[in-house]
Amino acid sequence: MDYSHDPIYRTVSVTGRSEVKDRPARHLRTGRALRQPRLTRRPDGRGQLRNMTSVHARPLEVAARTVVGHWEGDLVTGRRPRAVVTLVERQTRFVRLVRLPAGYKADQVRVRVAAELAQVPAWMRLSLTWDRSREMAEHQELTADSGTAVYFCDPASPWR
Repeated sequence: MDYSHDPIYRTVSVTGRSEVKDRPARHLRTGRALRQPRLTRRPDGRGQLRNMTSVHARPLEVAARTVVGHWEGDLVTGRRPRAVVTLVERQTRFVRLVRLPAGYKADQVRVRVAAELAQVPAWMRLSLTWDRSREMAEHQELTADSGTAVYFCDPASPWR
């Protein structure tokens, strides 16, 4: 038989309120008869991306894959703190891999991706589409450094 923690706590809480002299709740992990949920934090704005441009604002040529120079990026994490950024050009499927040996914080990702995009001719770095992960928190600085517009997917898109 498999039991979940919820029915156990419910049973003990009902029993704990009865006239049982030995408190069964003291044997539980928390020592309380009633299970209390963990506190939820109020959103304070940390970890949120600011001034994102939606994928719907991209030129139509990006979705049609008729022009070279529009990239898709993603982060692949390995054994911490190492990670790799994959940059895939949408029309030609040309792939660039960017090593992140020191971690994948936003500033490190921005510097390494900007350096990688600098190796590509300017006509071939028109836009970059990314998911809504925090490693792209410095996307405005990346746009200023590389001249590549950064777009973000919808929260409900299936490939996110």
